[in-house]
Amino acid sequence: MPSEKAELRAIFDNLPLGIAYLDAQFRFMRTNKFFAELTGTKEGELLGKPCYETIGEYANDPTRKGLEKVCSFCKKEGCFCSNETCVFERPLNDKFVRVKLIPQMDKQGEIHHLLQLFEDITESKEAEESLKESERKFRMLSQEYHTLLDAIHNSIFLLSPDLKVIWANKYAVNTMGYRPSEMGLRYCFDLLKHTEVACRDCHALECFRTGEPIGANISLPDGRILESEAFPVMGEHGRVNRVIMTYRDITEEIKLRAETMRAGHLASIGELAAGVAHEINNPINGIINYAQMISDRSPKAGREHDIAGEIIGECRRITKIVRSLLSFAKSGKEEKTSVSIHEVLSNTLSLSQRLLEKNSVHLKIDLPPNLPPVIGNSNQIQQIFLNLINNSLYALNRRYPGTDDDKRLEIAGKKISRDGQSYFRITFHDRGTGIPASVLDKVVHPFFSTKPAGQGTGLGLSISYGIVSDHNGSMLIESQEGAFTTVMIELPVESKTPRNRPENISI
Repeated sequence: MPSEKAELRAIFDNLPLGIAYLDAQFRFMRTNKFFAELTGTKEGELLGKPCYETIGEYANDPTRKGLEKVCSFCKKEGCFCSNETCVFERPLNDKFVRVKLIPQMDKQGEIHHLLQLFEDITESKEAEESLKESERKFRMLSQEYHTLLDAIHNSIFLLSPDLKVIWANKYAVNTMGYRPSEMGLRYCFDLLKHTEVACRDCHALECFRTGEPIGANISLPDGRILESEAFPVMGEHGRVNRVIMTYRDITEEIKLRAETMRAGHLASIGELAAGVAHEINNPINGIINYAQMISDRSPKAGREHDIAGEIIGECRRITKIVRSLLSFAKSGKEEKTSVSIHEVLSNTLSLSQRLLEKNSVHLKIDLPPNLPPVIGNSNQIQQIFLNLINNSLYALNRRYPGTDDDKRLEIAGKKISRDGQSYFRITFHDRGTGIPASVLDKVVHPFFSTKPAGQGTGLGLSISYGIVSDHNGSMLIESQEGAFTTVMIELPVESKTPRNRPENISI
């Protein structure tokens, strides 16, 4: 059986902890095997030698004069005599160690020797540095991630299971009109729809329940339509503990899609109208010929002659309407030519005059007989006139549902000069509901409309404004809510002198 001393020596030598005893002169009295391994020395090699000459920062340093009483590790003078335990971490050779210096006292309270404990913490130090580097990379990645999310022009929310907003990107904050501090922990249905309960068909809750991505379109109280998608975020146990919501405003996209379909329908109707118009012309010409034969064979003072004249007049009016319809159905991509405003307005009124009369609108036309032609596309200019007449008709009907002397639409024109260029100015003035001053500067924006939902696309004035600009002209709108609206169009005139202009229009 080994002695107790031998057992203690075996434990001392085989502990995974470097142990050394130093006397009052800093000389090594005893070391174990692990201490030798840590210091890169042989076992017993350090005995009797002072620590500051063999290990630590000042070992083998010829300039260490006066440093005999300075600890090689903690660099504190008198550490050996401090009567206190000293703990520090320092690199040692290719390792990193935690050193603990424990003074051992004699019966008189003086330091008899010093116990040094060296613990190899290289792996934990490397793990700590690796963790710090991971944290640094994570913070950088998180910053890049948040920057990316803030740069996306869609609203993005991170929701808790009770539908509270944990985080929102910058676009969502700006769109909602709240400060970032106000967004936190508010319910998504409160932010989006200003309600106190979750939506009945809430797909965020559906995503929490199924763990599957889901998308749908939602309508907001202000009329906007959002494309919404929910994406699950799984927790440690495979359950959904967060949901990422994205919202994209598709209001204008839907309107544009509807307008594109409407344009396609109009194009089809235009082609159909053109075909029907050609078919109408043939029998109308036959009716005119037969009516003319009756008129020629009837006494001029007789009833048959008068009826035949009325038939001819009505047929010619139909012919004029058909001609206007054919002109409007033509493609608007033709190049700009010399255009008579008289002719364009006459064709426009052929299409809209009956509607104005039906709604008891008093129409007044004031155009000089010898107006110069403008340079433009007659179909596009006619489209402007139709849009403005339809807007005036709507405003007049809103203010005067029935008949009224003030239910008027006045169209006037004249030639003007500005900056050495001649323009034709035509003005559409109605005494309808007018436009609120707060939105007057927005009425030419695409999809903006003062009409109720479903009664306007918000494209009429925008398209008209675009056409006028394309013709190097200008459009000015003046209005007073509840009183009037005046739209003034100016188009550059042709430089050459006009010839054989049509007579003035009389309604």
